[in-house]
Amino acid sequence: MGQNANGRFYEAKCAAEGEGYIARINTEGVTQQIYPCATAQRIGGGCRFTPAPALTE
Repeated sequence: MGQNANGRFYEAKCAAEGEGYIARINTEGVTQQIYPCATAQRIGGGCRFTPAPALTE
């Protein structure tokens, strides 16, 4: 998906309908955090493989 000073970001789509995640990986290749697609709309434009509900302000 992209990268910034905090690490690289990758999306994974699960087999279950509507489930997916974005993982933040550091420069050593270690997973730092996992974000569910339902809450990750602001990371790199959000998940592309997994539909997520619209943000509520």
